[in-house]
This record gives sequence, C-alpha cells and structure tokens, in this order.
Amino acid sequence: MSKKVTATILFVDIMNSMEIANYWNAQKYRDFLNEFQRLMQHGICLWKRGIKQIKFAGDEIIVFYSSKNIEDDIVNAIQLANTLKIMWYVSEPNRKRIKEGKKFLDLGIGINTGDVTYEFRPVVNELKKLISKRKTFEGLPISVAKRIESFSRKGRYSRIMVGQQIIAELNKTYHWYEYESMGLQRFKGMSQEIPVFELKSCYIPEAEIFEDSREFDWEIKQLEYVKTFEPSNIWLLMTLIDIYSHKKNYKKVEKFCREAIAVDNSVSNIHHELGEALKEQKKYDEALEHFDKAIFFRWDSWHSYIGKTECLILLGRQDECIKICKYAISNIPNWIAEIFKDALYYNIAAAYARKGNVNKALANIKKAVKIGGKDTLKYLMKDKDKDFCNLYENTEFKRLREGTRDKEDKKSHRK
Repeated sequence: MSKKVTATILFVDIMNSMEIANYWNAQKYRDFLNEFQRLMQHGICLWKRGIKQIKFAGDEIIVFYSSKNIEDDIVNAIQLANTLKIMWYVSEPNRKRIKEGKKFLDLGIGINTGDVTYEFRPVVNELKKLISKRKTFEGLPISVAKRIESFSRKGRYSRIMVGQQIIAELNKTYHWYEYESMGLQRFKGMSQEIPVFELKSCYIPEAEIFEDSREFDWEIKQLEYVKTFEPSNIWLLMTLIDIYSHKKNYKKVEKFCREAIAVDNSVSNIHHELGEALKEQKKYDEALEHFDKAIFFRWDSWHSYIGKTECLILLGRQDECIKICKYAISNIPNWIAEIFKDALYYNIAAAYARKGNVNKALANIKKAVKIGGKDTLKYLMKDKDKDFCNLYENTEFKRLREGTRDKEDKKSHRK
C-alpha cells in the first residue's frame, strides 16, 4: 500500500558523456562509469541523513530525500550537489582529460521537491518467486526534477538548477543561497511552463570536510589548475574563495574575489567575502565599498552589516556605526535579525565604549550577552581590538566579562 510523502529529488548527470561513449569500447566506458559511481557513493555518504533511496543508471544518479524536516532535506541535497561537483572536478577521469588538453566533464544537477507516493513493491525472479521488496517513489515532482536537470547545460554559474518549490521553502527562513531566475521553461511532455532557477552561490562545505585530509592541499591545486581552463567558472571561483577564507589566506581570497567580480559583479556573497578579506588586511575604506555592494545586491545580508559596522568602528566613525546597527536591528525581519542581533548590539556597545559613554556601552553589551550567551562572552573576554579598554576598571563590566553577573542575577531572582 502506497502512502503520500514529501520528497526532495536530486538528479545528477555527466554532461556531454556521449562524447566519450562514442569512441570508447564497452569495457573502457564501463570502467569510467564504475569510477564515477564509486566517487558519487563516497560523496553521498557525507550527506546521507534523510536519504530514503539512491538509484544508479549509467552516468545518471537519482537521490531521494524524505525526512520530517523539508528544509533540512533541501539543504542536504544542495550540499550534496556541491560535494559531488567538487569531487568530480578533481577526479582521475577529469585529471586525465585536462592533461590531454581536453575540456573537463562537468556535472549537470537538478533538484526539486514535492508530494510523491512511496511504497514497497515486490521484486520477483524469472520463476515469479518473490525475492525481496523494493522502495519506489512515483510522482510528477520526479519528472520535473529530471527536466530541470536537463536544462543545466544552459547554466552560467553552478549549473545546479532548482524548482520553484525549492526556492519557496528556502525563503521561509534565512539562507546563504543566491539564485537567478532562468524564466519559464517549456519541457517535453509538460502541459505547463515550469519556472527554473540556477543557484549562483551557496556555502561550500568542502573546506571543512576535507580539511584534515592529506590530499586537501593537492585538491586545492587541482581546482586552481582546472580554473586555468575555465577562468569564467563562477562556481569554481567561489569554491576557491570559500576554501581560502576557511584557511585564512586573505590575499588569495582577494585575488579570486576580484576575478569573480570581473566575470559577474552582481553576486552579494562575493562582495561580502572580498570585504572580509580587505578588512583582515586593514584596508577598511575599500572593504566598506564592498560591504555596501553586498547589501545593495541582497538587502538581508546581515553578515555584511556586521562587517561594515566593524570597519566603521576601526575607522573611528562611531556615530555612523551606531546608526547603521540600529537600522539593521529595526528594519530586517525578526526571524532574520534574531540570528545576528547579538553581534550588532556588541558593535553598538563597542562604539559607545570608544566614545567614552560607559552607561550606554554597558546597556548594549548586556543585551548582546543576553542574546548571544557564552559565545558573546568569549568574544568579550578576548576583546582583540581593545574596544572596551575604557571599561576595564569598571566593576560592572568586570563582572560581565568574567561571566559572574548571570550567576548573581539568578541568585537574586530565586530570592
């Protein structure tokens, strides 16, 4: 008996694979597909939470996510898509093609979500005897995911295409992803036109996944080598930006950000990463320009508000910092602001402390600690920029910094 479930479907396909299938013999092509499937299985293991079924069919893979949390399924599917792409970029088949002076083979990916039917169907042998039962998903969202994947050849960024329902679910909460509408597309067998979107940027997890790997540095060099053949590949540039940002190599981050901006100036995350790299190199005025552009291209870029106000503090523009922090807190929706309010209150407190206004500095640092808890206290204890040096001798600030205030407040509350 079938039951209705919401599933997130991910289709993966090797682009232009027929090019090699036409001139390779059957065994060589089979070995190629075996290596592809082995790599993909390894990548899938990293993001297996919520997966109900995986299907391999030649150079095509279908992954079904279906857990109680639709948002988690979508995020895991997107992260899996990025992981599979980067693993395929540095794979042995692509390394050989690059050495031979040929264009590397990319992956086309389509992701969709929606209601499907889910059931266990009997599997029988030639004598019609039951061998086992197999999970089966069926429904229109699966066909749509396949059609969306076929459109990935026309992508300009990641070549990871998603459906309208994916975008609708992502927009219910704050997310890191930027996307571009590819308009309404008419696909074979579909009576209605389907909206298609391409992911422009998203958080790349490889820096954390492969950080402890002995081959991590080699993989980075391989990606840089691939980039020489694809200098305008935004997804590849953004992958390198994220990896070098994780490694705190800010000169490399700046280099790749500038290359990416030369290709496309409209990606908010690239301007933000460049702003952060310039800030770490103490180029505060130029950093401000890119934080402003990040906010211009994405109004809810809360991490860019934080970076911008930190630069203003270090430039001595305290009043401007306070004004922008208050604007961000009051104008960005609460469900987004809750993520970063503690950092903005912290920056307001730092600005007041540098101005010598002890009372307002203490009032705002209390708000920051109340929201951020231990994480804010750790940052306050370090105070690496010496924002609060005017308050070091203040008794109340000392108690806050040592984390004793909360304990005393709890005791008084009990009494």
